[in-house]
Amino acid sequence: MIEDLEYTKQQAFIQLHILPEDFDEINYIDFNRMMEAKPREKRPKDIMDFQ
Repeated sequence: MIEDLEYTKQQAFIQLHILPEDFDEINYIDFNRMMEAKPREKRPKDIMDFQ
């Protein structure tokens, strides 16, 4: 788990230009939720949409 956090911090620094000390202030759960978000057209469809 620690290595996952460190990898996420590394990627935030490299790809998003977030400094490590700024990353430490970010809520890790919210950050991961944000990074995993998909555009509407790539999200699973709700079965009710097909009626």
